[in-house]
Amino acid sequence: MAGQMIKNLPDAERTNLKPASAGDRQWMGSTVPAGAPLWTSERLGYLLMIIEPSPERCEVRAVHLPVERTFQAVLFAMGKALPDFKPVDVKPGYDPINYQLEDVDQGQRYVFHMEGAEPGAPGHMLRFSLLSGVVVRQPATDHPAFR
Repeated sequence: MAGQMIKNLPDAERTNLKPASAGDRQWMGSTVPAGAPLWTSERLGYLLMIIEPSPERCEVRAVHLPVERTFQAVLFAMGKALPDFKPVDVKPGYDPINYQLEDVDQGQRYVFHMEGAEPGAPGHMLRFSLLSGVVVRQPATDHPAFR
């Protein structure tokens, strides 16, 4: 949110994250822009990947985690740590479970968007859960925020 890449954060703030190996990158396929930093969790490995296409955007992808329970835990933690973020209604798209929180501060809009599907969700052929999250920092304007 401060416009810093993960590699520039103090060690204490990037606990349990490590640069993804070439093998880990294969799991993401062609969805990661060439040269974009990609991180994995020490504990979860390729099951949790963090992509940083720019200092204004960070994407998280995870598989095999319970979607609704994971999102509720994240929302609870954000409510405690970042109480200025407020829920925004988002129409479901391909993924039936989604949440979006936003905050505007000093001319910047911060968007925290999560979406996913449990195994066997209507319209999904996957036999495992799929979760994604995006954190975006953009100028606060009258234009709609990231959706």
